[in-house]
Amino acid sequence: MKLIAKCLVTKLSYGCKYCKTNERLKDRYLKHLLIPVCLKEYAYNRKELYFLAGELFGGDGKAFVEGKAKYYLENGIETASLIADGLNKIEKLMDSMGVYEIILPRISSLCGTEYISDGTFQAGFIKGKGILPAFLENI
Repeated sequence: MKLIAKCLVTKLSYGCKYCKTNERLKDRYLKHLLIPVCLKEYAYNRKELYFLAGELFGGDGKAFVEGKAKYYLENGIETASLIADGLNKIEKLMDSMGVYEIILPRISSLCGTEYISDGTFQAGFIKGKGILPAFLENI
């Protein structure tokens, strides 16, 4: 079974502005070949949090997983415990479904595989992995 970042196969009103729907992947999703997941949906306990931008401070996704970096929403809320809960839910889903691959976007502090926000809330980026790919490397 394969998982995919939900923002890559459907337009989300709260999705990251850098995630774009990929038509080839969307077709595979519509044929039930890919299961969509969104770390925001698994992590945040209040829907209004979905719409807030968030960025890593003090490092990349690996530093977050190691407890060295923090993730703040644009309103100043620190969400490490919520994100940790979301990561654990995704891990349980993966274990229960026998997931062997997850397709993620390139740019995102939560699930990007190549670039994360620079921690300024000014739309700048730095090279690095987001929280979800860093977490997946450790399981």
